[in-house]
Amino acid sequence: MNKVSSKFHVVAFLLALAMVIPLSGCNTLASAIARSRVTTSQSDVRDHHVQVISDPPGARIEVNNDYVGEAPLTIKMRGLNGRVAEAYIVRALPVEYGWVQTKLFQHWEYIESDSIPKRIFFDMLLKPRADIEVDIRQPR
Repeated sequence: MNKVSSKFHVVAFLLALAMVIPLSGCNTLASAIARSRVTTSQSDVRDHHVQVISDPPGARIEVNNDYVGEAPLTIKMRGLNGRVAEAYIVRALPVEYGWVQTKLFQHWEYIESDSIPKRIFFDMLLKPRADIEVDIRQPR
């Protein structure tokens, strides 16, 4: 066998290998992703008790737009390994004076979700950082 024929066979082999490796790599990558997906059953998810307090006390508390009571109170958040298993929007509305405040706890499927706190505190006397003026008139 001469040098040209030998080089041709080596190049042909490398080209064939270069075409086969990505095909098997995709399959391997897809199967690895499928294996790494966290599968949880309902028995793995449990209720966590979270204390909600406000200053001054008595703020109206809503969880996911449902009224649950006046602070101080305890709410349940479903979670797995200390992380929320679903999204939660906890909102505090002042009784007489103060500012509406919202805390969001986000659930993510493929990355770590937000931690479940032991306590949520709302300081109802906090003011916004800056006054915002909104002009809703149509431009002429």
